[in-house]
Amino acid sequence: MCVFDGCEFKTNIYGTYATHRSRKHQSYSCDDLKADVIVKLPVSTSVQQNESHFSSLESIDDVELDSTVDFDCKGQTSAYVEIIGSLLLKLESIYNVTGKCLDDLVEQLQFICVSSSQYIPNLVRSILTQNNCTVEENVISELVEKLQLCNPLTSVFGPDGPFHSKYKRGKYFKENFHFIEPVEYIFDPLDSGTFQYVPILQSSQQLLNNKDTVSNILTRHSGSGSQLSSFKDGKYFKLNEFHTDGELRISLILYVDDFEICNPLGTSRKKHEVTAVYWVLADVPSEMRSQVTSIN
Repeated sequence: MCVFDGCEFKTNIYGTYATHRSRKHQSYSCDDLKADVIVKLPVSTSVQQNESHFSSLESIDDVELDSTVDFDCKGQTSAYVEIIGSLLLKLESIYNVTGKCLDDLVEQLQFICVSSSQYIPNLVRSILTQNNCTVEENVISELVEKLQLCNPLTSVFGPDGPFHSKYKRGKYFKENFHFIEPVEYIFDPLDSGTFQYVPILQSSQQLLNNKDTVSNILTRHSGSGSQLSSFKDGKYFKLNEFHTDGELRISLILYVDDFEICNPLGTSRKKHEVTAVYWVLADVPSEMRSQVTSIN
């Protein structure tokens, strides 16, 4: 049964319920949940006197507040947004987490943030009461709102956040990370044959922006002399005038791999083959060439 008030939807399948929740209850708070699914914990309202700390304060009006302090949390949370975005991109591109799984993760994190925020008002009132502070209710509401905005998870996973949906995440990745758009070429118009090309020049420029990569290229450019340790020590490489004219040249290693995206033992065998061409910088150490992050 659906946990939201006024909704009578029923199902025993979690996937069906997740689809229903994302369509019918996308934006919600704890007030939208049914009363029997919410557990309210008592908050202590006992007043503890602290005369040594407040002996000089006769009333709240005696407290001087610095009006120049900036309480805008956008600048403070922007640093966390990039960290969270990098984590989500790593889950999707390196660990192969599906977009649907990330949507479910984001939705659950948003629910945790929203449901946990219901305790903030009572907590603020309790602290103010314990310290003999009398504050109007509208001030408490404003303070609670500011505290919630300062939570980076609430701001990034909320309905207006940059990671709320797969579309928003993709848009953020393209605008804030070094994304290189693939180019589609048509090689067989009659058979609708196309291939996707990720520009090598732009990709190599991104790799060469890394100081460690440039350092490895510069130290290995001259070869190792009498020992055969790389392709640069070979006879045909040394006879190539393009690579031996004294200028710094970048070498690439290309290789091709054919794979099937369907079950190779099923009826779709040989029908959905994909040819992929990979490249890697040949000037980096061999142990780095075998790393997945070095293959493009």
